[in-house]
Parts: sequence; C-alpha cells; structure tokens
Amino acid sequence: MTVARVGDRRTHLAQSALEVLSESGYANTGIRDIAQRSSYSHGVLHYYFKDKSSLILEAVRLFKTACVERYDAALEGVTTAAGVLAAFEDRLVDSLLTDGRLHRLWYDVRTQGWFGSVDGAALAEIDALIEAMVVRVLDTYARLSGRRLRVEAATAYALVDGLFQRALQEHFQGDENASRALVLRLREAMPLLLA
Repeated sequence: MTVARVGDRRTHLAQSALEVLSESGYANTGIRDIAQRSSYSHGVLHYYFKDKSSLILEAVRLFKTACVERYDAALEGVTTAAGVLAAFEDRLVDSLLTDGRLHRLWYDVRTQGWFGSVDGAALAEIDALIEAMVVRVLDTYARLSGRRLRVEAATAYALVDGLFQRALQEHFQGDENASRALVLRLREAMPLLLA
C-alpha cells in the first residue's frame, strides 16, 4: 500500500471516529466502540493506529485544522476592525452551535493530557495551532484599530479560549443565550487587549 493511501485511510478512520467520540467522550469510548459504529473492523483500526489515544489525537487534529482554516477564510478581505470583530463573532457562534460536540471532545482530550492519558506534545502542537489562529485574528483587529496587543499571545489566547469554553459549557447546560453571551463578553474583552 502506498504512503498516500495509508494517509488517506488514516484520515478516513479518524474522521469516522469523530462522531462516536464527540457523543461519548474520551473516557467512555474505546477502539471497539469506534469499530462497531464504523465500517471498519477492530483489527483495521489497530493496524493504522497503535492505540485509542493516537486515533483520537488524529481525529482532533483533523477537526481543529479544519476549524482554523474556516476562521482564516472568514477574515479574508476584511478591512476594518469592526469587520474583524463581526467575522470572528460569527465564526465563534457558528462553531459553537454547529460543532459544539466536537469542541467539547477537544476540551475533554486536552484535559486527559494533564493525566498522561494522551500525548502531551501532540496536544501542545494542536493547541499551538489554535493559539496562532486566535493571535492572527487579534493582531489583525489591533492593527486595523491602529493599536497593538497589550498582552502576550498566551494571555490573549487563554482569554478567548476561556470565553469560548464557558459559552460551550453554558450551551450544553441548556442555556439558549450562551452564544449571545459569548458575543457580548468578546465585545467587552477585545478592547481590553489593546494598548
């Protein structure tokens, strides 16, 4: 089998796993669960992934890479700070409402890294990808405002990530205003990040 075909098969398997994982979470999902809900056997999954952790990391990496690409695309052609904020808000709300279960999986997997259940270096790589996207958005917002970020990248990312995670939690607790609250909090926080 060619390297490209192996890569394609791994990608397809990881994408198939996302649905099961997003419903049940990291701790409640095993390779057998994923195999039972997909068109692949347990053996095939183990052929391409050494364990559950490597499969889940590949699935989350694919999802988060696609997310970053959507955020970057949303900012193309935006020429004002207000436009950046509006595009970012729209993307965050859409992501919360459309992909909420997958984002919940990300936070679950990221927490598993604290306990050594998941490869911390791989998680850091995915987190860095997301942080870089958030900082691109904030830098663009600052530049178009004629200002600059007053905090370091990690602080800015932690703030935005925390706002999103809070809204996601509220959303899954049944709060119908979670996305609206996210937008209001973001509008309050963004100017505070500028010097």
